[in-house]
Amino acid sequence: MRNVYLDTNVPSFLTTTRQDPASVFRRELTQKFWRGHGAKYRLFVSELVLAELTADAWPGRDEALAAVDALLRLPVTPEVRRATEAYIRARVMPDDARGDAAHYACASVHGMEIVLTWNIRHLANPGKTERLAALNRRLGLSTPVVYTPEALLEEDFDDG
Repeated sequence: MRNVYLDTNVPSFLTTTRQDPASVFRRELTQKFWRGHGAKYRLFVSELVLAELTADAWPGRDEALAAVDALLRLPVTPEVRRATEAYIRARVMPDDARGDAAHYACASVHGMEIVLTWNIRHLANPGKTERLAALNRRLGLSTPVVYTPEALLEEDFDDG
């Protein structure tokens, strides 16, 4: 069973009430992952995810919090903060994406195999993969593979 770190947008899209086509698509795929495939993985969130989910009131927030309530929690340690700063200093992640850098750092420090996210710009971005892997090697950290729920569902389907 592989360890999967959930970025905040995964539980957010699980319960979103938005009706634009992209949001509906992401909600449906996230719900499909949660129902049928989530049990194939050991799912984790961090203190960062909980803080982001509770930061504001939004439709679906209570359901998203309930969905992650039983998941394993990763702490934000000094090592996570150091890795976050290293990503930003190396310009692998911009300073305005500090939260994205912190999510990836948390997953890397805690040895997650997968980061699951809908964030294409800063996390599920093929252009960043090699740079993150090289930096993590220098930092002595593992390098989780980043998937969208859609891509992980496709891999699950291909694996049978």
